[in-house]
Amino acid sequence: METAVEFTLTDYVAPVCAASSILLYMTGWPAVWTVMKRKSTGDMSTFPYIAMLVNCSSWVGYGSLVRNNVLLVVNTTGSVLQSIFITFFYCYSKSKRLINQQILFAFLFLLAIYYYIYQSEDTSGTIKTLGPICSCLAVLAYAAPLSAMGEVISTKSTSSMNFPLSVANLIVGVEWSAYGFLLGDYYVMGPNILGVIVSFLQVSLFYIYPNKPATVLPA
Repeated sequence: METAVEFTLTDYVAPVCAASSILLYMTGWPAVWTVMKRKSTGDMSTFPYIAMLVNCSSWVGYGSLVRNNVLLVVNTTGSVLQSIFITFFYCYSKSKRLINQQILFAFLFLLAIYYYIYQSEDTSGTIKTLGPICSCLAVLAYAAPLSAMGEVISTKSTSSMNFPLSVANLIVGVEWSAYGFLLGDYYVMGPNILGVIVSFLQVSLFYIYPNKPATVLPA
């Protein structure tokens, strides 16, 4: 009876996690449209998209090992979207040297990951090795906004942060934490619990330092 309850909950949470994550990945499109309109990347960095590509692609490998279709679908979609974003950024970037270096590093890293997966005959051992690597990559992805949080605290303004994105990260983190718990997969649950904490801190900053409308001075 207990197994049936867990299966039902997992079956319900899985598609919610998948849909929420894919929608979260889609938030990169506004930046792409901006780049296309300006025909320049300006001050926007390609690195977050390359880092997310490495993260998603690594989780595709992990998902194939544990035979989890949700991880496969979500992270394959994320990998495709990040690749599209990177392509647009690359086309409109005036300085491609740094991007080339980042792409090369990402390619070599993923090549090593997938070579290790496919040459290994010990699936259980591979999961125990790849799991912590994927967890660390997810933690780094969640930790990326910490620099923005430091700026908010120093300036006492949340104008540099995206409230809807912060809330979305919080919701997705809770969903994946619950999904990892139901699966009994601590490699999935662990980094997402940390992500929930970071996202909650981000959202709380909007309450502590609310954006105030600009004051219009009389002419």
